[in-house]
Amino acid sequence: MTEVSIEDITRALEHANRRSEALLEVLRALQRAIPTDEEDASSETKETLTNLIIMRTRLNERQSVLPGLLREAAGEGLTSVGLPDDVAEQLGLG
Repeated sequence: MTEVSIEDITRALEHANRRSEALLEVLRALQRAIPTDEEDASSETKETLTNLIIMRTRLNERQSVLPGLLREAAGEGLTSVGLPDDVAEQLGLG
């Protein structure tokens, strides 16, 4: 277990949020680029992209408030959290 500061976790979450916003733009661009044709596989691809865009948009909205809430929690005494070593390493926090 690796102890990681709330500030480091908050920065990692903010970075992840920026990447998620960029990915959302990629999904939107893909959806616009694929022609609409109800007779072939592009229809299924567009439907999948639409569902992903809806879900990611909702998730991004919820995730965007988390860094601020964590900073508040840090102000109330939460200073770090234990993460499995492999997770901390994957996030560059270990």
